Amino acid sequence: MMTHQRKMNNKKKRWHRKKRGHNLNSTKPSVTTHQGVRNTKQQVKGQQKPKLAKHVRKQASQKPTKNDWFRDGLSNSELSARNWISFHESGHRWNILSYGGRCIGYFQLDPSYLGRKNGHINLNHQHQVKVADAYVHSRYGSWQNAKRFWQAHHWY
Repeated sequence: MMTHQRKMNNKKKRWHRKKRGHNLNSTKPSVTTHQGVRNTKQQVKGQQKPKLAKHVRKQASQKPTKNDWFRDGLSNSELSARNWISFHESGHRWNILSYGGRCIGYFQLDPSYLGRKNGHINLNHQHQVKVADAYVHSRYGSWQNAKRFWQAHHWY
């Protein structure tokens, strides 16, 4: 026979399990998302499939397609150097002005390089990247050379 104290402890445990979202009829706790909605067994099983993770990794590592305007045929090292410059110039923000208000965009280009569209500076994302590519290749020859120059002088 169970003592009164053990009964009370068991009731407390059941109450705490119920409060935390455990299914008391199952030996396994149910999975609860951050929104507090319980997932079905099928959803939980789908989330644990290694095939899904493998598919995502495969998609991320695929060669760029013809429509991949951001990569635009750059090697990984060139792309890395371009991202590094964009981060150090603007924090990857497309519309930020420099402290003096003279340069703008991802790569802090002079507005005269960017040109105008409908009376305003053309800040289209693709256009900024294309203009920066042309500028860097004409002045430094590659993004890696531009990065080395930036590291030495803190501008490019």
